[in-house]
Amino acid sequence: MGLHHRLLGVPISLNSAGLWDGPPSTGELPDGVAQRLVAVLSAHTDDPNHGFFGIWEGWGTGTPVFLFAKDMPGKVRQHAQEAFDAEVAAWRGLVESAASFDVPQRPMHLLCGPLVAIDDFYERHDGHPPSLWWPADNRWCVGTDVDLMTTYAGGSSAAIETLLADDQLEVLAVPDNQSITWEADTINPLPEPPY
Repeated sequence: MGLHHRLLGVPISLNSAGLWDGPPSTGELPDGVAQRLVAVLSAHTDDPNHGFFGIWEGWGTGTPVFLFAKDMPGKVRQHAQEAFDAEVAAWRGLVESAASFDVPQRPMHLLCGPLVAIDDFYERHDGHPPSLWWPADNRWCVGTDVDLMTTYAGGSSAAIETLLADDQLEVLAVPDNQSITWEADTINPLPEPPY
């Protein structure tokens, strides 16, 4: 059962027309939220210019599509296509040649750069942001599992308090032993199935 069904108090089997346009994205933090997290959490590291980004291998490199106007001249189209293909190949090469590390059942490619580079992952052609990212001084970490709709941030008390106080983020404090299964939600109980 998805969290959005719990929030609305309706079983997953019921038609959602008129209640929401679609379920929350699974496994990916929305771009605007990632940008806001960087803005807030950058104040809680000594060096926001050095961060690490873990990209799940399972995302692959995607198959981008290049679109162009019907009346675009052939030479312009060819030049634009070649530039696009070169950029995609460079990005794929960067990701595939990166160092790797393992978390349980989630092999990752490891890239590094300034924390504001989080935007680059959303602008790239495969469109998959990192599952894990943190500053080089390990003062905090943000994680979005590929199978979940929730992003977790761990850090100092000051960092977490700043996140909780931010009116542009939807944040809830959870204990470090909180389960992540659907049944672990103690705020939004499962609705009764319709009979």
